[in-house]
Amino acid sequence: MGRHVPVIWLVAALLTGCAWQGPAPLQTYPDMEASDAVLAVDKAAWKLVALRHIQTDREGDGRLRVTIELENLSEKDLPVQIKTVFRSAEGRLTGDESSWQMVVLNGGATERYDMVSMNEQAGQFEVQVKTP
Repeated sequence: MGRHVPVIWLVAALLTGCAWQGPAPLQTYPDMEASDAVLAVDKAAWKLVALRHIQTDREGDGRLRVTIELENLSEKDLPVQIKTVFRSAEGRLTGDESSWQMVVLNGGATERYDMVSMNEQAGQFEVQVKTP
């Protein structure tokens, strides 16, 4: 029995190393910094979707607009769900979040996603991406 313990530890270590440790920032181009504000919620999204652009602006009434471009890294059409959670400038939840929106990323294509906060309290945000 004592001879099997190291094998069990090895198997456990291998399985733990393969486990999804998300949410995790989406992949980016080499010249673009990874962003903790745009996260893959599942392993499929992390492997198949890349962040290509991120921009924030203020609307005339002070609300925060978030614009991102996502690229489908596969050649097949990929349905994803996207949601935005807005936070105060200090990082506190404000109760302002969108519902999950279904977006189909065409194979190899880049698609744009926009969301505007409900009020001017938003100072930070988190965009979540997952496969259905």
